[in-house]
Amino acid sequence: MTIPGFLAEAMGEHIGRYPSKDGHIFSAAEGGPIRKTFIRREFKPAPKASDLLPLRVHDLRHTARVS
Repeated sequence: MTIPGFLAEAMGEHIGRYPSKDGHIFSAAEGGPIRKTFIRREFKPAPKASDLLPLRVHDLRHTARVS
C-alpha cells in the first residue's frame, strides 16, 4: 500500500516545520522519540477536555482516511 498524496504532503509540511535530527516524524519537545510521559501529560488530558472518552492512542490508527 502507498501513502495517499494528501498524507505525504501533510507529513512533508510537518517535517519541514518540525525537523528531527533523529529522523522521527513526531518527536518529543526536547527531541527524540515520544515517550510514555507524552501519553500521561499530553494525550490523556486532551480527550477528557473534549468529551471524547474513551479514546486510546491505538484508536487513532482507525481514523485514517483512505483515498
